[in-house]
Amino acid sequence: MALLFQSLLPYRESLMNEAYTQGWPILRHMILEFPENQVIQKADLRYEQFMLGSEILVAPVTVSGATTKKVLLPKNSDWLHVWTELIIKGNDQFVDFQAPIGRPCFLIRHQSSITDLVLGNLRNAGLLEQN
Repeated sequence: MALLFQSLLPYRESLMNEAYTQGWPILRHMILEFPENQVIQKADLRYEQFMLGSEILVAPVTVSGATTKKVLLPKNSDWLHVWTELIIKGNDQFVDFQAPIGRPCFLIRHQSSITDLVLGNLRNAGLLEQN
């Protein structure tokens, strides 16, 4: 997990600057990024998933022994599952992801400006296979 945290350093630094200059929280409830989405407004996601800035969705496993995680993907949003590098289309439905210890459910908005940087850092850290 430390290598994952370190691989996000440039993005986290930009989020700290955004928090300082604009007042946006670094960790955000989904409703801050998808304020018009009625499904997110009604779902109780407080302890289930959150945004790291505007580009990364994190859904930690919170049940002892669980190795999968159900994640609500908002409609009109496409996501890159970091560990498999698959693109998943959001449609206001819960999607099951494998999330064994050390590989939390971690998605980046598809075609985000940080995608190449994050994937490159994860490869350099040995967390993803080199292409």
